[in-house]
Amino acid sequence: MFKFILYRLLQTLLVLWVIVTVTFFLVRLAPGDPFSAERSMPSHVKERLMQHYGLDQPAWVQYGNYVSSLLQGDLGPSYTQSRNVNQILAQTFPVSLELGAWALLIALCIGLPVGVVAAVYRNTRLDYVPMSMAMVGICLPTFVLGPLLALFFGVWLNWFNVSGWFGPHDRVLPALTIGLVYAAVIARITRGGMLEILTRDFIRTARAKGVPFHTIIFKHTLRGGLLPVVSYMGPALAGVISGSFVVETIFQIPGLGREFVSSAFNRDYTLVLGTVIVYAALITLANLLVDIVQVLLNPRIRFEDS
Repeated sequence: MFKFILYRLLQTLLVLWVIVTVTFFLVRLAPGDPFSAERSMPSHVKERLMQHYGLDQPAWVQYGNYVSSLLQGDLGPSYTQSRNVNQILAQTFPVSLELGAWALLIALCIGLPVGVVAAVYRNTRLDYVPMSMAMVGICLPTFVLGPLLALFFGVWLNWFNVSGWFGPHDRVLPALTIGLVYAAVIARITRGGMLEILTRDFIRTARAKGVPFHTIIFKHTLRGGLLPVVSYMGPALAGVISGSFVVETIFQIPGLGREFVSSAFNRDYTLVLGTVIVYAALITLANLLVDIVQVLLNPRIRFEDS
């Protein structure tokens, strides 16, 4: 396991370096610069700012300076805010992480039971109805579901706030918006994995020997039937955190996704790079964690084969 984790971490560092390099030069291909929005700024003031931040130097020199600072843990200053990128990420990332954790909890609490019930009662109402709703949930994007939930539960019923991030009630609607979409996917994947295991010979043998039905489901079927869900948890873990750009904008949540959107519009190069690094690291580490869990759940898979 140690060699496997070390090898994957080295791969992660290589991937992060490629992502940083590509993003660094890609954002500079966009028209304008971080100070283009300041229409009333005199030209000599803009030149002084460009010199102060080193943006007047060649791109390869800027890249070398940025990588050197990055290796020291310094993500650089923000060109559009009074804080540096480290401070912005330290303040906004916990918000996105909490939102993602609540959304993932909702997705698992809804998706897993629905998928198991649909598989056990295949081709009945308990299968057709929830799977039809799951298909609708998969096809319904968050930028449609979010305003609908805000309109119904926030405006009409006045149960929750439609914007802000102050109390526990403010977590409900954005977490539901993200969680319901992933719950639909998890329900479909769970049903498929359970059905595959339920048709195996050892399940038929257990039934023939008179093993209680609940024992077959919870002891013999769940472990193998949930392996596809475990494989999906890597993208899901990253998605619920990094895929909240629209949701954080809709509900005015001061999270990392909202900063990423604003930095892209404002051409804040260092802030864009900082958020991209965080998201890339999350995705790679989540996939590593999923690979380890898969090996622990399925002894036929070795760490060398993952």
